[in-house]
Amino acid sequence: MNYHFISDDRMFLSGIKIVTQELAGTSLFLNPTEGIRYFSPKSGDLVVLAVNNSHLRSILMKIAYKKSCRLLILLDMPVVTTTQTYFPWLAPKRMGSEDFLLLIQKASKSPYYLGRKKYPQKIIDLFICLGNGHPIEAVVEHHNLSAKYIYQAKRNVLYKYGFMSCNALAVLFCRDILEAYNF
Repeated sequence: MNYHFISDDRMFLSGIKIVTQELAGTSLFLNPTEGIRYFSPKSGDLVVLAVNNSHLRSILMKIAYKKSCRLLILLDMPVVTTTQTYFPWLAPKRMGSEDFLLLIQKASKSPYYLGRKKYPQKIIDLFICLGNGHPIEAVVEHHNLSAKYIYQAKRNVLYKYGFMSCNALAVLFCRDILEAYNF
C-alpha cells in the first residue's frame, strides 16, 4: 500500500516525513500548489489531505474517490475524529504524532467498501445551495422542502462527519465531501 501525504503547508509536510519514517510501504509527499499532476494514487492507497485551499482540496478529494482510495482529511477546525466503516475519515490537524500514527495504521488496516451508498441528490443540492450562501428561506422556496427537513438533514450530515458545531465552514466542507462522494 502506498501512502500519499498532501498538504499546502511545507512545515507540516516536513514534520510528517519525520513522523512516518517507520511506516511499511511507500510514502509520497506532495505540495499541491506545486502541481497535482504527480498525484496518481491506486485503488486501496491511503491519501492524507491537509489542504486549506478549498478548490484544491475538492479536486484532490474527487481524484481519491474516483481511484477508490482510503481518504483521511485533516482539518484546521474543531472536529471529532471519525474512524467509521466508511471513508473519508476526518481528524483535527493539530494532534500528537503518536495519535497520528495510530490513526494512519488504523486507516490502512480498515477495509474500503467499493459499494458506497450514494446520497440522495436533494441532500447534495441542499448543501450546494447552503454552501453558495443561499439563506434557508430561499432553499425552502426553491426546493419545496420544509425548513425543519433542511435543518434535520444538515445536522445529520454534519454529525455523521464529526462536526459538532453547525458553522459555515463545516457546511462548505460537507458540500465538498458530498460532491466528491457522488462524483
